Amino acid sequence: MAFLYVNHFSKYVKLANPTEVLPSLDTLTVALAALSLASKSTEAPRRLREFLLPAWRIINSHKPSEEPLLIPSNLYDTLRSTLVQAELILLRVMKFELRKELPFEFASRYLARSMDQINARSDGWLETDDYDGYSGKQKAEYNIVDLMETSIGRICKLKVLEACRNYQVASYFPTRVIAAVSVHLALQEQGLAYTEMARWLKSTTSSKVDIEDFREALGYLS
Repeated sequence: MAFLYVNHFSKYVKLANPTEVLPSLDTLTVALAALSLASKSTEAPRRLREFLLPAWRIINSHKPSEEPLLIPSNLYDTLRSTLVQAELILLRVMKFELRKELPFEFASRYLARSMDQINARSDGWLETDDYDGYSGKQKAEYNIVDLMETSIGRICKLKVLEACRNYQVASYFPTRVIAAVSVHLALQEQGLAYTEMARWLKSTTSSKVDIEDFREALGYLS
């Protein structure tokens, strides 16, 4: 979520009117504000010091003689105030719309459909059990993990994160496109990519992702 907030701010700055007075925020401050807001929007709020203290250590890691950031201190109060102001600026830029649709939900569906299609192919696993159809009790009994927690599922989630971090992809493509591209890249990395890309895309996304959008987004991430 924080990646999306940062990219939203970057898009706002790039598209702003040349005569408009833009907020003066450095990249690190925007990133910390985005992390803080993301923790709140996902109902996992963190205290500001949980962002400021690690950030201070990282920034000054090459300065052994640098004193640690102390609480309370004038320096901490100044940094905290700056971060609060950055949050307010970011909120206004985003028009207070913190709830954003994420690609992860679509990615899990698309990956599951893709694996079902592979299973049904003549060179697939054919009559193996549908473990995703098992109840929670059955999965616990047989130690069956969710598809997104398997190796290919984790690769898929990593691809989604990389896509969300990419300014062009995160700013100009719908979440369904991002999810489809992420699944394709994960399958490709595991040697499971389809040769008939258009057909796979149509069946996996129920024709809700345009092939041209898909190819364009894929170009940014390949």
